[in-house]
Amino acid sequence: MYITYSSDQKAADFVDTTSYRQAIRGGTFRPTWLIRTRDWKKVPGNEAQNGYCTLSYCLEQSGGLIPKATKSTTNTTTNNSNNASMNICNYSGLEKHELIQIPKKEQRQHRSKCLRFFSTFNNNKDKPTITHVSFERLVQQICNDFQIDYLWYDKICIDSNDDDDEKIKLEQIKNMHRIYTHTNYTVALVPEIKIHHSKDFVRRRNKKITWCIKARSKALVDLRHSSWFKSSWSLAEVMMSQSILVVGQDLHFWQQSQQIINEVTNIIPADMLYGFLLNFPARLHRLQQQQQSTAASSSGANQVFHQAYFRSSSCPHDSLFALLNIFYPVIQNVQPILANINYTTLNLHHVFQDLYRAIAARDLSILFFGVHNPKIYGPIQGCSNTMHDYYTFPSWTGISGWHLAGNVVTTTLSETTNFVDANMDLHIPFNKAHRIYPVPYNHNSNNSSKYKGHLFNSQRNIIQKYSKCLNKINNQKDPTKCVGDDFLIQKYHFELLVHFGCVTTHFLKDTQKNHHFAPAVLSLTEDVSDKDECFALSVFLDNQSCLTESVNSGVIDSSFPVVGIATNITKHICFYPVIKKNATTGKYKAIGIYYIGQLNEEQVSNSRKFLANLFEEDKVETFILE
Repeated sequence: MYITYSSDQKAADFVDTTSYRQAIRGGTFRPTWLIRTRDWKKVPGNEAQNGYCTLSYCLEQSGGLIPKATKSTTNTTTNNSNNASMNICNYSGLEKHELIQIPKKEQRQHRSKCLRFFSTFNNNKDKPTITHVSFERLVQQICNDFQIDYLWYDKICIDSNDDDDEKIKLEQIKNMHRIYTHTNYTVALVPEIKIHHSKDFVRRRNKKITWCIKARSKALVDLRHSSWFKSSWSLAEVMMSQSILVVGQDLHFWQQSQQIINEVTNIIPADMLYGFLLNFPARLHRLQQQQQSTAASSSGANQVFHQAYFRSSSCPHDSLFALLNIFYPVIQNVQPILANINYTTLNLHHVFQDLYRAIAARDLSILFFGVHNPKIYGPIQGCSNTMHDYYTFPSWTGISGWHLAGNVVTTTLSETTNFVDANMDLHIPFNKAHRIYPVPYNHNSNNSSKYKGHLFNSQRNIIQKYSKCLNKINNQKDPTKCVGDDFLIQKYHFELLVHFGCVTTHFLKDTQKNHHFAPAVLSLTEDVSDKDECFALSVFLDNQSCLTESVNSGVIDSSFPVVGIATNITKHICFYPVIKKNATTGKYKAIGIYYIGQLNEEQVSNSRKFLANLFEEDKVETFILE
């Protein structure tokens, strides 16, 4: 697979961010080696006094990949899946990538009245020149176009042809979190992004907002479906970076994290990069500081696994090292795991188990998973060589479901620390659970309620139906009159779809059986019946959603790949994990989530008291999840 890149780049940004991008500076850490882009020389990292940029790309797109012959021809395969690896040779030196350039003598900068962004213009008499170049030459041209002086590029700054340098290579991989955290910004090469139509850059007529929203939105959709977005390492690289420049065939855009103040404009484009991916350690650090005076905790496990489980990798090592680097700055117990890894004695399965032990002891947001909407997000296992393909994990890891995105803080009734035993069973001591009786939610026909629940084909259809649902409540003649349970179930169903793309699989309506836990909706990863002992576990999952203001739809959630203005509004959408008892072992299986709904600040600030009142009649016990 080869890349086409045009130097005649157009920006899908709200304003010209060039001066801001050139002035931004990262941290003080410097990698061992960097590339000086003007002559493409490998130089010591301390030469880059004003910082450096990092390159993030899909390995398959850099050139042809074939297995590289090992030293021993008699033992080229192994039956030990825990130590499986793939030796690959990267033919990025082949001159098969297309570089499209505009003749300099015909190049001039202009400001278009209708497009409102800077671009280059070439005389129609002269056609662009198309040159076939190596991947390194193409990257050098990108650095020249975007004024990047020093670049960290793994194939040169890490890789070595000498097998004896594996120790040095391993040390560099262990430092990936530092390399990407201290960079000025990351350049993501995503050739699937391109200009679809010139009208996508035309301003929208709106008093508050004027920008090329269609071009930006389409670029985000291209990004989500790109090979780069499906890679395990690209996930780690973007989550460790503070800012990112996404470069496509002929279109690029700039994005930064919530923690960086935009000095160019007070209009911040809020999207999935801004809200859920960029600068993961700083985002979690701020969230943890806010919870220091409460019983809540967070390590962002749900945010990472929302993406990580369905990212592909060339070998199991990539998924493991990516996760270790992401969690290294967030969970203290992960640091010795990464520091003590040895390639020669590495047992992937055991290291994965140690990682999950460290996460579960720190944060129960790993239980924040349900079932996704395939008509919006596509097949949940659309990639090959994912973590699903390598190992079988316990139910509490959420491997059979889909983790929901968002900043989640968790609260339990007990201050006792959770732990995972040698059998990988998760122990949640001194807690409570309430028996519930889920009823299947039929999406194709009428439920016991008179409302139908559909799997909508687009975000627009969901929001339209949800708006009608809210209007019915707001337009009641008697505001004190409560709507029926059937209608509330339908409303909760829409809310799960709107805010999280999560599908309702079951609901609770019978108040005689479920008491004050009905009416409600659930998203469960397996079918259950009245014969199954299902429980809502007293683990309070507070999803603190960052809202964005859209041009046409008012205030919406930012989990969808759309563009809007970032707001200071935070709403708390809360859940409980749902567990099912194994009659044979007496242990429990994590099977999904119970949707509480939106709560106010007072309820959330006293979350432990809220739990104590709700589960008052239930007995205290230690729950063991297998």
